[in-house]
Amino acid sequence: MAKNITFGVSVKHKLATDSLGNFDADGYADIIANVEQLGYDFVVAADHVFVPPYWAEVIGDVFFEPFTLFSYLAARTSQIGLVFACMVVPYRQPFTTAKTVAAVDQLSRGRFSLGVVPGYLKEEFQTFGLPRDERGEMTNEFVRIMIKLWTSDSATYQGKYYSCENISIKPKCVQRPHVPIWVGGSSRNAMRRVAEFGDVWHPLGFEPVDEEYFASHKQEFTDSMQTGGTTPELLRSGVDYIKELAAKAERDLSNLKVVVMAGGTADVRAGTDRVVDNLGRYIQAGATGFSMSAPGETAEECRDNLARFAEEVIPQL
Repeated sequence: MAKNITFGVSVKHKLATDSLGNFDADGYADIIANVEQLGYDFVVAADHVFVPPYWAEVIGDVFFEPFTLFSYLAARTSQIGLVFACMVVPYRQPFTTAKTVAAVDQLSRGRFSLGVVPGYLKEEFQTFGLPRDERGEMTNEFVRIMIKLWTSDSATYQGKYYSCENISIKPKCVQRPHVPIWVGGSSRNAMRRVAEFGDVWHPLGFEPVDEEYFASHKQEFTDSMQTGGTTPELLRSGVDYIKELAAKAERDLSNLKVVVMAGGTADVRAGTDRVVDNLGRYIQAGATGFSMSAPGETAEECRDNLARFAEEVIPQL
């Protein structure tokens, strides 16, 4: 790809799901195989157990379980990276999750990456009986435990939520010391996570809802989720802040990867020149890659638009 900039694609699961809820695994794998053939670097899957109606109107309501999906795609692809971006960490306990991550990395022969976020949908936290106001603290502890399990033959950890003594998981990750950890979000807490244990910063580079939709659903969105995008200016200052924190912790992040979730800013249907300008400003601010939704309402439209992006946009970046 152009100038070492990486490009990844999120393909809506509803494109392979019929009106009865049946998932066409072969059809979906064919779409991903085409993404791989076009030369994209990775494919992305997000994490939702269920989605309340007001948010389903924005992001959809069909989400296949990512670990299961990536295990299948590991056997149906050969080169493309498989990125779980991002797992809502508090929804799972760290021990079985660490085991599952290592298994998928083994099955994919070292092509798996794990994105982590504390989550935001209050309806999910309420349903699962989880303390939403502790989600950040839970995320940090759980990731620290998983790193211990991946990197130690005899892991011991004393935490607020979980503790363990002299335990080991096998097999471990193919990638050493462990799978790359992508940290989602652009809050100060998210940046602190990048500085502590992240390999990739994965901020939102667009506004997921417009002002009119936000105003009409203000009650649902209040204290729920990020509705503002990370501008190139904010990205630049964020990179500086992360590297400053890492330096203080004596962690070398001079080669930090910054993969921006591009959203509609990368939609070629808006015009190639506009997309090149949008993404070019992020590259100048420090972005090293982009994750975007495959534009289109059908598998054929997605293929055509992704091919156009690969042919017309990538060579200019």
